[in-house]
Amino acid sequence: MAQTATQQNSSVKWNALLDAIEREKCILCIGPGIFTDKKGQKLEEQIISYLKKNGELDEDITCYPDGLFYFKRDAKRNNILADISRFYQQKFPEVEKIFRQMAHIPFNLILFLTPDNKYAQIAELEELPVNSDFYFKKQPPRIKGRPTREHPVAYNLFGSFDDDESIILTYDDLFDFMQSTFEGNSMSDEMRLLIKNARHFICLGLPFDKWYMQLLLRILEMHSNKRLTKYASNAIQHDQETLTFYQDQFDITFVPKDIAAFINELHQECRQGGLIRKKAAGQVSAKDEIRQLIASNKLARAMDKLEGHLTAAGGRAEELKDKLAHLRRRLRMNQEDRDKGLIDEKDYQMVMNRITQMLLNFVNEVL
Repeated sequence: MAQTATQQNSSVKWNALLDAIEREKCILCIGPGIFTDKKGQKLEEQIISYLKKNGELDEDITCYPDGLFYFKRDAKRNNILADISRFYQQKFPEVEKIFRQMAHIPFNLILFLTPDNKYAQIAELEELPVNSDFYFKKQPPRIKGRPTREHPVAYNLFGSFDDDESIILTYDDLFDFMQSTFEGNSMSDEMRLLIKNARHFICLGLPFDKWYMQLLLRILEMHSNKRLTKYASNAIQHDQETLTFYQDQFDITFVPKDIAAFINELHQECRQGGLIRKKAAGQVSAKDEIRQLIASNKLARAMDKLEGHLTAAGGRAEELKDKLAHLRRRLRMNQEDRDKGLIDEKDYQMVMNRITQMLLNFVNEVL
């Protein structure tokens, strides 16, 4: 029997994925599908049922199939927001279990398409690092600097209950989000650059059947980054035609596992690879952290970490980035020459020692 497109693309290259997580080049994106219950009821269906139960829906409110609303009177929006906030305050044991495992996987940036802060709350309870930020129409980002594994960011793309005026609830809200994001507002330059330079993107529970998902993925540059490996889980919620479209247009590999199974396997792989995030035992300075990476012969990782601090160098930033790019090229060429047999191990190690010393000097210069 011929395999479906989903079955053909089911394998995950775990070594490459773990390497991307370690080098802070893997973005995790969590959609509303993570809240789908055991009966298969989607998040928007659960919210509508909750609102009906509380008697909030009337002739002044229109609910659309894609989860957005129309309000004839602005006061109704406030009532709906209050009820939706209470909906998210309920216990979701399966979701919370997934978030608990996620918090121990050292992602540096997680994007959420829901307005709740359950993940941040769980990470804090686990005494694990987390910084929260969210989209707010044409407002500057609250968190400056590049998200790192030590200082990860949980970013609510569609707004947050931390300020319910930010939440995308209507078509007008959604179009404002598109405009604001295209104009480069609301998300920091460092975060946009991190997304642009990512090498892996994990999509869990994204609503691929929604018309706006194509636009959102393009905003995240998932159509243009040809070096980006993209995995998606919870494919059983979408028909084969939808999956094939996203495979063709965005080169997404759909993994035939539900979200819980995918995160559980990723958690196990991280544990075996020594990547599980542990409770902080005290802050280590950026300089010492990079020097430790160099001492462990993780030069590429040290260069990635150092690059995140160069934007603070003011007018010298571009000069320093060029210098770091030169070191990267020397490291890559030395490794390629050894792999091709053009140099022996002695010459390879001699060049590595020079690059290591140059990198240490560079760290002392910058930090």
